[in-house]
Amino acid sequence: MENQLRQFLDEKYVSLETYKKNGRYVRTPLWFVIYNDLIYVITLEATGKVKRIKNNNTVRIAPCSFKGEPKKIWIKGKVEKIIGDEADEVIKLRMNKYGRSAKLVDQIRKGNFAVFAMKSVIGSEPVVVFTAAETTLWKYRWHHSTINYFLWLMVQNGLKNSAAISLANIHF
Repeated sequence: MENQLRQFLDEKYVSLETYKKNGRYVRTPLWFVIYNDLIYVITLEATGKVKRIKNNNTVRIAPCSFKGEPKKIWIKGKVEKIIGDEADEVIKLRMNKYGRSAKLVDQIRKGNFAVFAMKSVIGSEPVVVFTAAETTLWKYRWHHSTINYFLWLMVQNGLKNSAAISLANIHF
């Protein structure tokens, strides 16, 4: 895994891709640390990503921007929850790496930490960047399905009025 860690050395954020029970992925930008040639992420125990990891510990990670836009290469692997002295050490390393920002976040967000390490690597693949046309198509599909859902809700609730009729006549 050492060769694959190089892309993370000068990075501040990692995109953690976890999977829902229906197979859809959820990407979350996180702080991370590298310790003993492993990548560790720290989050609060009561988060959706922890629940998803408990159901399926296969994840993908890639260096990313603050907004979570992945860059470089995705690494696919299995994560394990870390407890005890190793977890305490990783939390200290996170505090050293991110300094005041980590202290501020820890004061705002209360709860127990969950520490995960990527212990086994299954493979890697390049990050795919969507073209403007693909992004526009996705936005169109999202808007179209949102309006259809809104109309369905209105019909289910018996809200048949001119607003629903005018929304139904919108063409994209």
